[in-house]
Amino acid sequence: MTKSQKVFISISCILVACLIGLMGYGLYDLNKQLDNQITIVEEEKDPNKTYLEDIQGNETLNVFRTSKGTTFLSSDSSSLSGIYLLHEDGSVTLEWDSGYNWKYNFELPNGNVLISSTVSSTGILLYNFETNVFSLIYDYGNTWNYFYKLSNGNVLISTSTTASSSNSVGILFYDATTSQIRQVYSFGKYYQNFYEVPNFNVLISSSSSSVSGIYLFNSAMVEVTKIYNTGKKWNIFEKEENGIKISSSSNAEQGMVYYNFETGTCAPVEDDVEATELGLVA
Repeated sequence: MTKSQKVFISISCILVACLIGLMGYGLYDLNKQLDNQITIVEEEKDPNKTYLEDIQGNETLNVFRTSKGTTFLSSDSSSLSGIYLLHEDGSVTLEWDSGYNWKYNFELPNGNVLISSTVSSTGILLYNFETNVFSLIYDYGNTWNYFYKLSNGNVLISTSTTASSSNSVGILFYDATTSQIRQVYSFGKYYQNFYEVPNFNVLISSSSSSVSGIYLFNSAMVEVTKIYNTGKKWNIFEKEENGIKISSSSNAEQGMVYYNFETGTCAPVEDDVEATELGLVA
């Protein structure tokens, strides 16, 4: 076995050991995990390449490894901007040259990835698995960190941050067919409670104490409307034969509401008699 083969095998084993279990995003100090573990003999290093140790320095890097084996690196500091791809030989290539702390990632079934940063006004990137190309597909906002994939492959996205621009809050819709994003609701944050109902529609509620009510994403119209005005943090969805009963784990005093599949509306369940008539209790 040649020296280069030994080096390659050593690097590959180290990377697998260090990155196993990193499916999804996270913040990891690669100095602690990888320092003195990847050793590349000087004469084996390609002078035309940049290696992990070259960008590591004192940086704390966000690591995201896709199910297809692609590994992204992004610093949490402005001193090292962009997104790097980590290759099996320990080399890295800068694939996106602006922004930093690209820590929110959502992998799509085809291997493409939606990516958002915590840095102001950086928008959302799409990584194309087939071409290894990153592109900016939404120009506004940051910390887009709540993703919900519908059964048809489309995705609803929300942020957990406050912004002065209406383009930077609310709910976004990612179209899996066109790979484009559009805003479908322009108010609020923390929309993280989702429940898909017939016709690829989705019931939505925010976990923010400043956002009340229940919302419905209409897949045919590609829009979000408020269908119930009161109550907050509606996060318990229980399917019934003809609808969904909805309640809150943190605001039990709000009671229960019922979403009717046929009418597409929500109404409060006022008493035990009405609950019995709706079939919600025996």
